[in-house]
Amino acid sequence: MNGQFAKHLAAFVERLKVLRYSPATLLSREHCIRRFFRWLQAKPGGVQAQPGVRDVTKQTVRDYQEYLLGRYTTHTAHAHLIALRRFFEHLEATDALLVNPCEGVPLPKLEDRRPATFSRRRKSGASSTRPTQKPRRAFGTKPSSKRFTRPASAWRKWPG
Repeated sequence: MNGQFAKHLAAFVERLKVLRYSPATLLSREHCIRRFFRWLQAKPGGVQAQPGVRDVTKQTVRDYQEYLLGRYTTHTAHAHLIALRRFFEHLEATDALLVNPCEGVPLPKLEDRRPATFSRRRKSGASSTRPTQKPRRAFGTKPSSKRFTRPASAWRKWPG
């Protein structure tokens, strides 16, 4: 990675620290941005051996999105593109770039992550309660006496 990229990335991570982002978010965002620039360097017919932040175009971001969606889940691709979008927004805010190349590139639509059994029940119009869940008794009613009574033989006899 070139010095310009490293300088901008360090400033971006520092800004996120000031905004009190969690350490996990800081690592994730930095990882996502580094992955983008590694992809940009390895891209066939790529920009150049040492691409800079000003070499990124809207088409480059679309190509990267296509690459992510072909290789990772939609949620992973979405997270990477959000990190990239925030990075370029930071560069635009600090006047390192005039135009954000991520602007106008739609994010992938996130799929439904509910378990398959829950989704089937919801579509069929069935109750959303779990099948093993017992119905609750109404507030203020007494439980049935059979539930709490034990035969005398079940009580443990204490030596005494």
